Amino acid sequence: MALSAEEKKRFLKSLDEDKEFRYAVAGYLGIGEILKRLDSLEESMVKLWEEVKSLREDFNTSKSDMSTLKSDVSVLKSDVGTLKGDMSTLKSDVSTLKSDVSTLKEDVSTLKSDVSTLKSDVSMLKSDVSVLKSDVDTLKSDVSILKSDMSTLKKDVSTLKKDVGDIRTTLDRLTLTVEDEARSVIKHRIKRDLNMDIELDRIFIDEREVNIYGAVNDICVVGEATVRLGAKLIDELLGKIELIKHERPDLLRRKIIKVIYTDYAVPDAVETARNKKVWILRRKRDLTPMVIEEVG
Repeated sequence: MALSAEEKKRFLKSLDEDKEFRYAVAGYLGIGEILKRLDSLEESMVKLWEEVKSLREDFNTSKSDMSTLKSDVSVLKSDVGTLKGDMSTLKSDVSTLKSDVSTLKEDVSTLKSDVSTLKSDVSMLKSDVSVLKSDVDTLKSDVSILKSDMSTLKKDVSTLKKDVGDIRTTLDRLTLTVEDEARSVIKHRIKRDLNMDIELDRIFIDEREVNIYGAVNDICVVGEATVRLGAKLIDELLGKIELIKHERPDLLRRKIIKVIYTDYAVPDAVETARNKKVWILRRKRDLTPMVIEEVG
């Protein structure tokens, strides 16, 4: 029996809208299980699409987050580069600081050494100053003593000057007495031994005194008078004779008697006089013989 158009329309509508009717028809037709699976599959597909939609949304969110992350990573890379530069600068600064610290340590060590040396020098200076103070005190004391001694010495010198003046006066008187005695004795001996009268006196040659001088005919007498005779006075007499030869040769004669009158003569002087042909005599006796010598 054929279905009318209205019935066909109602049948298709029921299949579409009535699920149980649809399953009944499907079961009748032998495809009920397939329909059930298809419905389950459809539900799964719906869920799947919902999940895919959620995943897309998550993906889009992830893409946005990824873009943000990329931006952040780029910023981080830039920051890391900056940090690396800063780190390199810091390393350089740290190295410089280490070098500066090392230099400072050396400077501090040097300063410590210098301070120690200065302390030692100051200590030595203090010691030296203390010694100098002691020396100054000692010098002050010595100067005070010297002033006192100087005052005493001045008094002593004044006394000595007076004594020397007195001694000089006495010596001058004594010398004059010896010279006068010498001239008298020598004149007497020449008269007695040579039968010659000769006048004796003192003369000056270039301000140098010759105690005894006289000349008669071809003989001259040149001599000295002294209380005590040493070898030095013999050399002085010979030197005066040479001076007369050069300065006053007119006083010399062809022959000469070299003589020294004394109260006492040391043995060396006597021996020297004998060797140089100088007549040494005292008031009562001769110490060396009289020699009449040709003038060279």
